[in-house]
Amino acid sequence: MTNRLGCSTIPFGAFDLEAALQAIAKIGFPVVDIAFIEGVAEHYNPLDKSLADFQELGKLVRSHGLTVSTLNVNAGSFNDSVTADKHTATVKSALDCASVLRCCGVTTKVGDSPSGDWDESARLSVGRIRELADHANTLKVKLGLEIPHTKTLTDDLDKSVRFFEMVDHISVDVCFDSAHLYSCINDFSEPTRLFVGKLGHCHLRDAKGDETHLIPGDGEIDFDFCHSMMRLAGFHRDYTLEIKMPETASLDEVKEALARGRDTLLPFIRPVVERKKKEQKEAG
Repeated sequence: MTNRLGCSTIPFGAFDLEAALQAIAKIGFPVVDIAFIEGVAEHYNPLDKSLADFQELGKLVRSHGLTVSTLNVNAGSFNDSVTADKHTATVKSALDCASVLRCCGVTTKVGDSPSGDWDESARLSVGRIRELADHANTLKVKLGLEIPHTKTLTDDLDKSVRFFEMVDHISVDVCFDSAHLYSCINDFSEPTRLFVGKLGHCHLRDAKGDETHLIPGDGEIDFDFCHSMMRLAGFHRDYTLEIKMPETASLDEVKEALARGRDTLLPFIRPVVERKKKEQKEAG
Protein backbone atom coordinates (compact mmCIF):
# COMPACT_ATOMS: atom_id res chain seq x y z
CA MET A 1 0.00 0.00 0.00
CA THR A 2 1.52 3.31 -1.10
CA ASN A 3 0.42 6.93 -0.92
CA ARG A 4 1.30 9.84 -3.15
CA LEU A 5 1.90 13.36 -1.86
CA GLY A 6 0.21 15.97 -4.02
CA CYS A 7 -0.27 19.71 -3.76
CA SER A 8 -3.36 21.90 -3.59
CA THR A 9 -3.71 25.01 -5.72
CA ILE A 10 -5.00 26.92 -2.66
CA PRO A 11 -1.55 28.38 -1.81
CA PHE A 12 -1.64 29.98 -5.28
CA GLY A 13 -4.86 31.89 -4.60
CA ALA A 14 -3.32 35.11 -5.90
CA PHE A 15 -2.19 33.46 -9.15
CA ASP A 16 -3.95 31.77 -12.05
CA LEU A 17 -4.24 28.03 -12.63
CA GLU A 18 -1.49 27.93 -15.26
CA ALA A 19 1.01 29.48 -12.84
CA ALA A 20 -0.08 27.11 -10.08
CA LEU A 21 0.30 23.99 -12.22
CA GLN A 22 3.67 25.08 -13.54
CA ALA A 23 5.00 25.72 -10.03
CA ILE A 24 3.57 22.51 -8.55
CA ALA A 25 5.17 20.45 -11.31
CA LYS A 26 8.51 22.23 -10.93
CA ILE A 27 8.60 21.55 -7.19
CA GLY A 28 8.19 17.87 -7.98
CA PHE A 29 4.66 16.95 -6.95
CA PRO A 30 3.13 14.25 -9.18
CA VAL A 31 -0.53 15.07 -8.49
CA VAL A 32 -2.62 18.19 -7.91
CA ASP A 33 -5.78 19.05 -6.00
CA ILE A 34 -7.57 21.80 -7.96
CA ALA A 35 -9.53 24.26 -5.84
CA PHE A 36 -12.60 26.37 -6.39
CA ILE A 37 -12.96 28.05 -3.01
CA GLU A 38 -14.89 31.28 -3.41
CA GLY A 39 -12.92 34.27 -2.20
CA VAL A 40 -9.81 32.17 -1.51
CA ALA A 41 -8.67 30.21 -4.56
CA GLU A 42 -10.95 30.27 -7.59
CA HIS A 43 -8.82 28.23 -9.98
CA TYR A 44 -11.50 26.31 -11.82
CA ASN A 45 -15.22 26.88 -11.55
CA PRO A 46 -16.86 23.77 -13.03
CA LEU A 47 -20.34 25.30 -13.11
CA ASP A 48 -21.84 25.63 -16.59
CA LYS A 49 -18.78 24.04 -18.19
CA SER A 50 -19.13 21.56 -21.06
CA LEU A 51 -17.61 18.13 -21.58
CA ALA A 52 -15.13 19.75 -23.97
CA ASP A 53 -14.16 22.26 -21.27
CA PHE A 54 -13.43 19.44 -18.83
CA GLN A 55 -11.36 17.66 -21.46
CA GLU A 56 -9.35 20.85 -22.07
CA LEU A 57 -8.66 21.07 -18.34
CA GLY A 58 -7.33 17.52 -18.43
CA LYS A 59 -5.04 18.38 -21.35
CA LEU A 60 -3.73 21.42 -19.49
CA VAL A 61 -2.92 19.40 -16.39
CA ARG A 62 -1.24 16.63 -18.39
CA SER A 63 0.84 19.18 -20.31
CA HIS A 64 2.62 19.87 -17.02
CA GLY A 65 3.19 16.18 -16.33
CA LEU A 66 0.57 16.13 -13.57
CA THR A 67 -2.59 14.19 -12.83
CA VAL A 68 -5.58 15.41 -10.85
CA SER A 69 -6.16 13.75 -7.50
CA THR A 70 -9.31 15.58 -6.41
CA LEU A 71 -11.33 18.74 -6.91
CA ASN A 72 -11.91 20.85 -3.79
CA VAL A 73 -15.14 22.87 -4.01
CA ASN A 74 -16.73 25.48 -1.76
CA ALA A 75 -19.24 27.82 -3.38
CA GLY A 76 -21.54 28.24 -0.40
CA SER A 77 -23.14 25.91 2.11
CA PHE A 78 -25.62 23.04 1.88
CA ASN A 79 -27.61 24.35 4.86
CA ASP A 80 -27.65 28.04 3.94
CA SER A 81 -30.85 29.17 2.18
CA VAL A 82 -29.03 31.86 0.21
CA THR A 83 -26.15 29.82 -1.21
CA ALA A 84 -27.32 26.18 -1.01
CA ASP A 85 -28.61 25.92 -4.58
CA LYS A 86 -25.47 27.43 -6.11
CA HIS A 87 -23.18 25.32 -3.95
CA THR A 88 -25.08 22.12 -4.76
CA ALA A 89 -25.02 22.85 -8.49
CA THR A 90 -21.28 23.62 -8.35
CA VAL A 91 -20.49 20.37 -6.54
CA LYS A 92 -22.60 18.43 -9.05
CA SER A 93 -20.69 19.99 -11.94
CA ALA A 94 -17.43 19.22 -10.15
CA LEU A 95 -18.45 15.55 -9.95
CA ASP A 96 -19.04 15.58 -13.71
CA CYS A 97 -15.59 17.11 -14.17
CA ALA A 98 -13.99 14.54 -11.85
CA SER A 99 -15.49 11.74 -13.93
CA VAL A 100 -14.00 13.16 -17.13
CA LEU A 101 -10.61 13.67 -15.46
CA ARG A 102 -10.80 10.14 -14.00
CA CYS A 103 -9.76 11.37 -10.57
CA CYS A 104 -10.96 10.09 -7.20
CA GLY A 105 -13.71 12.65 -6.80
CA VAL A 106 -14.70 15.89 -5.11
CA THR A 107 -14.19 17.11 -1.54
CA THR A 108 -16.40 19.69 0.16
CA LYS A 109 -17.57 20.90 3.56
CA VAL A 110 -20.78 19.49 5.03
CA GLY A 111 -22.45 22.77 5.95
CA ASP A 112 -22.00 25.76 8.23
CA SER A 113 -22.24 25.58 12.00
CA PRO A 114 -25.94 26.18 12.75
CA SER A 115 -27.30 29.03 14.80
CA GLY A 116 -30.41 26.97 15.64
CA ASP A 117 -31.31 23.29 15.92
CA TRP A 118 -28.47 20.99 14.85
CA ASP A 119 -30.67 18.13 13.69
CA GLU A 120 -32.80 20.31 11.45
CA SER A 121 -29.76 21.97 9.92
CA ALA A 122 -28.04 18.61 9.45
CA ARG A 123 -31.07 17.17 7.65
CA LEU A 124 -30.96 20.05 5.16
CA SER A 125 -27.36 19.24 4.32
CA VAL A 126 -27.83 15.47 4.33
CA GLY A 127 -30.71 15.68 1.83
CA ARG A 128 -28.59 17.57 -0.67
CA ILE A 129 -25.52 15.43 -0.05
CA ARG A 130 -27.43 12.21 -0.67
CA GLU A 131 -28.76 13.55 -3.98
CA LEU A 132 -25.21 14.43 -5.02
CA ALA A 133 -24.00 11.03 -3.84
CA ASP A 134 -26.56 9.33 -6.09
CA HIS A 135 -25.15 11.35 -8.98
CA ALA A 136 -21.58 10.45 -7.96
CA ASN A 137 -22.55 6.78 -7.90
CA THR A 138 -23.67 6.89 -11.54
CA LEU A 139 -20.32 8.46 -12.44
CA LYS A 140 -18.24 6.01 -10.38
CA VAL A 141 -16.57 8.81 -8.41
CA LYS A 142 -16.61 9.70 -4.72
CA LEU A 143 -17.97 12.66 -2.80
CA GLY A 144 -15.60 13.34 0.10
CA LEU A 145 -16.91 15.14 3.19
CA GLU A 146 -14.42 17.21 5.17
CA ILE A 147 -15.04 16.02 8.73
CA PRO A 148 -14.30 16.95 11.47
CA HIS A 149 -14.03 20.60 10.42
CA THR A 150 -14.12 23.77 12.50
CA LYS A 151 -17.06 26.17 12.08
CA THR A 152 -19.22 23.50 10.43
CA LEU A 153 -21.94 21.04 11.42
CA THR A 154 -19.17 18.56 12.26
CA ASP A 155 -16.93 20.57 14.57
CA ASP A 156 -16.30 17.64 16.90
CA LEU A 157 -15.92 13.88 16.58
CA ASP A 158 -19.35 12.90 17.91
CA LYS A 159 -21.13 15.17 15.43
CA SER A 160 -18.88 13.89 12.63
CA VAL A 161 -19.78 10.27 13.29
CA ARG A 162 -23.45 11.09 13.68
CA PHE A 163 -23.54 13.12 10.46
CA PHE A 164 -21.74 10.45 8.45
CA GLU A 165 -24.18 7.82 9.72
CA MET A 166 -27.06 10.06 8.64
CA VAL A 167 -25.64 10.29 5.11
CA ASP A 168 -25.00 6.53 4.90
CA HIS A 169 -24.16 6.32 1.19
CA ILE A 170 -21.77 4.02 -0.66
CA SER A 171 -20.41 6.90 -2.78
CA VAL A 172 -19.56 9.13 0.18
CA ASP A 173 -16.28 8.92 2.04
CA VAL A 174 -14.31 11.09 4.46
CA CYS A 175 -11.66 13.71 3.82
CA PHE A 176 -9.49 14.35 6.87
CA ASP A 177 -7.61 17.60 7.37
CA SER A 178 -4.71 17.42 9.81
CA ALA A 179 -5.12 21.00 11.03
CA HIS A 180 -8.87 20.68 11.56
CA LEU A 181 -8.39 17.40 13.42
CA TYR A 182 -5.87 19.18 15.63
CA SER A 183 -8.23 22.11 16.22
CA CYS A 184 -11.35 20.04 16.83
CA ILE A 185 -10.03 17.15 18.92
CA ASN A 186 -6.20 17.14 18.82
CA ASP A 187 -6.18 13.40 18.23
CA PHE A 188 -5.59 11.15 15.23
CA SER A 189 -6.02 7.69 16.69
CA GLU A 190 -9.73 7.85 17.54
CA PRO A 191 -10.96 9.42 14.24
CA THR A 192 -9.01 6.92 12.15
CA ARG A 193 -10.39 4.06 14.25
CA LEU A 194 -13.97 5.25 13.79
CA PHE A 195 -13.62 5.76 10.04
CA VAL A 196 -11.67 2.63 9.10
CA GLY A 197 -12.20 1.90 5.42
CA LYS A 198 -13.99 5.22 4.86
CA LEU A 199 -11.00 7.53 4.34
CA GLY A 200 -10.86 8.80 0.78
CA HIS A 201 -8.52 11.80 0.97
CA CYS A 202 -6.37 13.77 3.41
CA HIS A 203 -5.26 17.40 3.48
CA LEU A 204 -2.00 18.02 5.32
CA ARG A 205 -0.85 21.21 6.99
CA ASP A 206 0.47 22.09 10.41
CA ALA A 207 -1.19 23.84 13.33
CA LYS A 208 -0.30 25.42 16.65
CA GLY A 209 -2.78 27.12 18.94
CA ASP A 210 -5.16 29.13 16.75
CA GLU A 211 -2.85 28.96 13.74
CA THR A 212 -4.18 26.28 11.39
CA HIS A 213 -2.49 27.03 8.06
CA LEU A 214 1.15 26.48 8.99
CA ILE A 215 3.78 24.83 6.83
CA PRO A 216 4.42 21.26 8.02
CA GLY A 217 7.23 21.42 10.54
CA ASP A 218 6.25 24.86 11.88
CA GLY A 219 3.57 23.59 14.28
CA GLU A 220 2.81 20.82 16.73
CA ILE A 221 1.34 18.03 14.57
CA ASP A 222 3.16 14.69 14.60
CA PHE A 223 2.89 13.75 10.93
CA ASP A 224 4.70 10.45 11.43
CA PHE A 225 2.00 9.37 13.90
CA CYS A 226 -0.72 10.79 11.63
CA HIS A 227 0.51 8.74 8.67
CA SER A 228 0.82 5.61 10.81
CA MET A 229 -2.78 5.96 11.99
CA MET A 230 -4.00 6.57 8.43
CA ARG A 231 -2.26 3.40 7.25
CA LEU A 232 -3.83 1.38 10.03
CA ALA A 233 -7.22 2.70 8.94
CA GLY A 234 -6.63 1.37 5.43
CA PHE A 235 -5.94 4.73 3.76
CA HIS A 236 -4.40 4.07 0.33
CA ARG A 237 -5.10 7.22 -1.68
CA ASP A 238 -3.41 10.60 -2.03
CA TYR A 239 -2.34 13.15 0.53
CA THR A 240 -2.53 16.82 -0.43
CA LEU A 241 -0.26 19.50 1.00
CA GLU A 242 -2.69 22.36 1.57
CA ILE A 243 -1.50 25.62 3.13
CA LYS A 244 -2.81 29.15 2.83
CA MET A 245 -0.33 31.89 2.00
CA PRO A 246 -0.58 35.65 2.63
CA GLU A 247 -2.06 37.53 -0.34
CA THR A 248 1.16 39.52 -0.59
CA ALA A 249 3.36 36.42 -0.94
CA SER A 250 5.35 36.25 -4.15
CA LEU A 251 5.31 33.21 -6.39
CA ASP A 252 8.83 32.32 -5.27
CA GLU A 253 7.78 32.56 -1.61
CA VAL A 254 4.87 30.21 -2.24
CA LYS A 255 7.11 27.71 -4.00
CA GLU A 256 9.69 27.88 -1.21
CA ALA A 257 7.04 27.24 1.44
CA LEU A 258 5.61 24.26 -0.45
CA ALA A 259 9.05 22.77 -1.08
CA ARG A 260 9.80 23.00 2.64
CA GLY A 261 6.47 21.37 3.48
CA ARG A 262 7.12 18.59 0.99
CA ASP A 263 10.58 17.94 2.45
CA THR A 264 9.06 17.68 5.94
CA LEU A 265 6.31 15.25 4.91
CA LEU A 266 8.01 12.90 2.47
CA PRO A 267 10.26 11.16 5.06
CA PHE A 268 7.09 9.92 6.78
CA ILE A 269 5.49 8.69 3.55
CA ARG A 270 8.39 7.36 1.50
CA PRO A 271 9.74 4.84 4.02
CA VAL A 272 6.57 2.81 3.52
CA VAL A 273 7.39 2.52 -0.18
CA GLU A 274 11.03 1.72 0.47
CA ARG A 275 10.22 -0.94 3.08
CA LYS A 276 7.76 -2.61 0.70
CA LYS A 277 10.37 -2.70 -2.07
CA LYS A 278 12.93 -4.15 0.34
CA GLU A 279 10.51 -6.84 1.54
CA GLN A 280 9.63 -7.79 -2.04
CA LYS A 281 13.32 -7.96 -2.97
CA GLU A 282 14.15 -10.15 0.04
CA ALA A 283 11.19 -12.42 -0.67
CA GLY A 284 12.24 -12.76 -4.30
